[in-house]
Amino acid sequence: MAKKFFKRKEEKPKKSRKAVIDENAKKIVDNAEEKVEDIDSPKVIAEQTLKEAQDFITANSEVNKIAELSEEEKDKAVELLRAITRVLIDRGKIPDEAAGEFVKNLIQNDSKAVGVAVAEEASFIPDKQLREIINIPEVGVKDAERIVPGINDDSTRTEIQENLDLAKLEEIYETSCTEVSNDNQFVSRILNIIGSEGASRSKKINEMVDKIVARRSAFYYYEIPNAIAVTRYTKLISPVEMLDRDLPELINREYRNLKVDGPKSEFDKKICKKLIIDGVADNVVSQYIDQSPDSRVMVIPESEAIRKFNEEEENELVNQIKIKCQNNNCPLKKHQIQDIRNQIHGYKRTEEVDSLTTTLESISNPDLRREIASNFEKILDIIKEFPENEQGKITELLTTVAEKTTDKLREMKKTKQEKDKKTPPSNPGEGGR
Repeated sequence: MAKKFFKRKEEKPKKSRKAVIDENAKKIVDNAEEKVEDIDSPKVIAEQTLKEAQDFITANSEVNKIAELSEEEKDKAVELLRAITRVLIDRGKIPDEAAGEFVKNLIQNDSKAVGVAVAEEASFIPDKQLREIINIPEVGVKDAERIVPGINDDSTRTEIQENLDLAKLEEIYETSCTEVSNDNQFVSRILNIIGSEGASRSKKINEMVDKIVARRSAFYYYEIPNAIAVTRYTKLISPVEMLDRDLPELINREYRNLKVDGPKSEFDKKICKKLIIDGVADNVVSQYIDQSPDSRVMVIPESEAIRKFNEEEENELVNQIKIKCQNNNCPLKKHQIQDIRNQIHGYKRTEEVDSLTTTLESISNPDLRREIASNFEKILDIIKEFPENEQGKITELLTTVAEKTTDKLREMKKTKQEKDKKTPPSNPGEGGR
């Protein structure tokens, strides 16, 4: 009996999960299009699309809303909703804004968590719409931060992130400044928002940080008699910035806002400024000590507030620097102290003096170097007696003399070495003849 051969039915290739989701997304948008009259209205399209999506997602579920789905079902729903958003953007006859309106409706009318999840990973949504989604009151700062990375334009992303940071700082100002708590945690919380110590920050961020530190310092002074806590916050605002931004006065204003009566009605700005000046001295000396002992240079920060120091404030800074250097076994010389005062007054260390110092250190003959060094302070004092326009010429002359002296010594040393090479060693036995 002849065998019968039956043609095996060819199986259609199984569609991928993504293909199925994309197909369902297109069907949902198609259904929405058929049921609206005003196809040019993003709002109407978005509302009908959400209704179709919700009916599709909950068709085989015991719940009626996306928000009521189980976590596993929500994850699947997010994939579909994200695909729907993409379809709304890709459809030429539907305004792009419909995608943004669709996500807004998810957040406002059904499920914020699902809507944010869609927006968070849908960077294909135009920046303008993502911005509108972020500004929905229901979203909040934490959820908005999840969406921000999807914004493509750098300046827009930076601006929005700054506004979110300001909102978080404002909350700290309102809720966390008037309580005595762990300062390390308090500082860390703010650094997590504004970035590490020394990070570049905008003017608005700096002003908000100033307000926070001022209010917290004012509250400490109010709660603990005469306790000025400003130096606890130098990781947030450097001592120099505290001076330039007149933090003592800002603290005073916040203190007055506490409506304090009686003998403690005024904040002690003078003591506060003194403590900040001491903090400047700490930083200056720390940087000085960290340098190589052979080439240390004391650098006073460029600061308008420091330039305006009165005599008492100037002496406070100089004396604190002297004491801290002494404590670190590197006492300052007279010309170094004068250099500090010159920098406080805005006179920069002259290149001529630096050149003279470098040349002095390069002199190979120890006796000559010691002789010049012993009179170095006198030389600088003498130079300072001359008018400023002549000081440069004198130091230049001294530098030239020192350099030529050094060159001459090298030449003499080289000649002597060559002569020694040519002269044969004497016979030790000849000396007894």
